[in-house]
Amino acid sequence: MVSNELKALSKQHPIILFDGECIMCNGFVQWLIKKDQNQIFRYATLQSQSDQLDFDSVILVDNKQVFLKSDVSVQVLKRLGLPWKLLSFIAMVPAVIRNKAYDIIARNRYRWFGKKDQCYVPTQEEQTLFIDV
Repeated sequence: MVSNELKALSKQHPIILFDGECIMCNGFVQWLIKKDQNQIFRYATLQSQSDQLDFDSVILVDNKQVFLKSDVSVQVLKRLGLPWKLLSFIAMVPAVIRNKAYDIIARNRYRWFGKKDQCYVPTQEEQTLFIDV
């Protein structure tokens, strides 16, 4: 699923793979870049990956571990520190329920939020946070 190269890179910085054409996904990444004061995360679009990856899921690769769907949100919130870490209480909701809600949103994201003709292009300041693998 996720290449060994990405897993190796994730030892230094957790990597978030996202649908670069999805307006909602891009909004999440832009929000995260602003909130990630310590520049913990690195980013890549799912479209840039040669692996066959699920475009209906944001993927977090962190020190060779792979997180999918709602688990990505839980892990991201834990890593952001206060006050965002407090929201990681959503982990108490069973994953089957969280992921069902996630699947509904993922399945409808283009219809509800829209789709871009091309992947997200980072600003010059953001380029160091994006990896090309």
